[in-house]
Amino acid sequence: MTLGSLDRRCFRAFVPLLMFAGAAGAQVTTLFSENFEGPPGPPGNVGAYTEVDPFSGVPAPTLWHEGNACGSFPVSNYAVTTSTAPFSSILGGPSTVTLFTSGDDGFSGRIVVPFVYQHFGIAFQLVDVSRNGMLSTFPGAGGGTDFINQAPGTATTPNGVIGAWWDDTFHSTGQTAYAVLGSAPNRQFVVEWNGLEAFPGNGSGENETSQVLIDEGTGVLHFRYDNATFATGGDPWSATCGTESFDGAAGTDATGLGANNSVFPSTGFDLTPLPPAIPPLPACFGTGAATYNQGDIGIFNYDTGVANAGAIESPAAVSTSATATLVMIFDFTKDTEGGGSTSFDQCFVETSPTGLATWTTQVQLSGNTGPCGGPIDTQILVLPASLSGTSFQHRFRFDTVDSVGNNYNGWSVDNIRINQAAGTIAVAYSENFEAGTVPGVTVGNMTEEDPFGTALDTLWHAEANCDGGSPGTYTASVGPAGYTSISGNPSAVLIHGPFTDDSLGIIGVPIAFNFYGAPAATLGVDSNGPVGPGLPFSDFTNDPIPTTFTPNGWVSPWWDDNHTGSTGS
Repeated sequence: MTLGSLDRRCFRAFVPLLMFAGAAGAQVTTLFSENFEGPPGPPGNVGAYTEVDPFSGVPAPTLWHEGNACGSFPVSNYAVTTSTAPFSSILGGPSTVTLFTSGDDGFSGRIVVPFVYQHFGIAFQLVDVSRNGMLSTFPGAGGGTDFINQAPGTATTPNGVIGAWWDDTFHSTGQTAYAVLGSAPNRQFVVEWNGLEAFPGNGSGENETSQVLIDEGTGVLHFRYDNATFATGGDPWSATCGTESFDGAAGTDATGLGANNSVFPSTGFDLTPLPPAIPPLPACFGTGAATYNQGDIGIFNYDTGVANAGAIESPAAVSTSATATLVMIFDFTKDTEGGGSTSFDQCFVETSPTGLATWTTQVQLSGNTGPCGGPIDTQILVLPASLSGTSFQHRFRFDTVDSVGNNYNGWSVDNIRINQAAGTIAVAYSENFEAGTVPGVTVGNMTEEDPFGTALDTLWHAEANCDGGSPGTYTASVGPAGYTSISGNPSAVLIHGPFTDDSLGIIGVPIAFNFYGAPAATLGVDSNGPVGPGLPFSDFTNDPIPTTFTPNGWVSPWWDDNHTGSTGS
């Protein structure tokens, strides 16, 4: 049976309230324990477990692996350093390919870089080169209006920009070209914009020649400038020097001037990728856990494009007493489809007599704990008495059932132990808060007190539901005939004076009441008729019922474009 599941954040002092009935001083023996802190085993093993195809029962590769992180996020930035490396033109070189020799605006179309490069932590092999002093990574970036340069890290397209001097330029006599320099694994992909004029290309004297270089392997970006030929003229420069991610969410500005560089920098720049930010496992998982996803290849989900399943199978645990009680405890995080639905992305804990592969489900986990980094759950299972005094195995089995909805972090388990105790198990304490609460005194059979042990009315109480719930509705019925004015009542308070139009008064209510299930302490009183806790202003335009048009949260026997007349209200 499932004894309990506790949502927690690495609370090491957790002690289940169990009592083993039997001889005094009965021993509790650990039959199995695994925390995945040891050195990695051979392929096909995850700690003490063996990867198994759950359908054939034979050892086979699965998505189970020894995980040590929750995900690998793209780098958020680049480190920028100045460079005095000289400018060296690629024009006329043996590998140089000329893209543009005239014209205004536009991209080259996809160019295949002969090596995979990392840009903001994501692998690319395509670029699209613009006439306007920049290139875009592909797939996923580019687009937009390439002659309107932006500060790095702007969501407006084009995105994925790598630009040493991105501005609205014109090819009057200049040209744009690219080349591949060096030999694998140390090649460089180089794009050069040579002799470009600021738009509109009217011979007003501007000139710029610059390069972007991408290093194979390291992904370092280099910006190089031919300062000797740079010139300003009648049409001012207003360029961008930097790079941004494929979606524009992150960017690195080499000069810090955004889209307002008016002269060449005095040096070149080297942009070195910063290390990726790796979300860690929960602290109580230590440095490793058994995880079902593709994190071992840097993909922190189990979306392989097809339905998939896998199990990790334990070695034998041998119980030495037919009358012993066996308890299995493990910590886990779970992030799966549909909020942890049991219909898809199923998580099972199963047992079998050793070597027979006749697996019996002990629990199917439902719900999610949330992201891999925590909080975690601790599962406590009292194993069937039929396993006591026998040799048995257990396994953790994951099954996506189908090929959709698999873009989730998956399932991680850790700190697994199976304990054996002489005697039978009994519950030493139990409370389900179904009865016994005395408001301000007890919650169930537990006494309210301050942290120092003094009885005190606190915020602890017996909760009937998890939130305010749905607001419910009201039932309308025919009331008694007649009308009685309160204008002469000694307790009456004038809210709106004579001849008042479109006025709202806020009053405190001396009684406790709920309005559509929510407690209210003040009321807005509109001179046009409605009254309610949700009225933020006076409104002479009455609305149908129900409507999302403001104001909301009101009740009125007659709401129209009213006027208070000579007596007020």
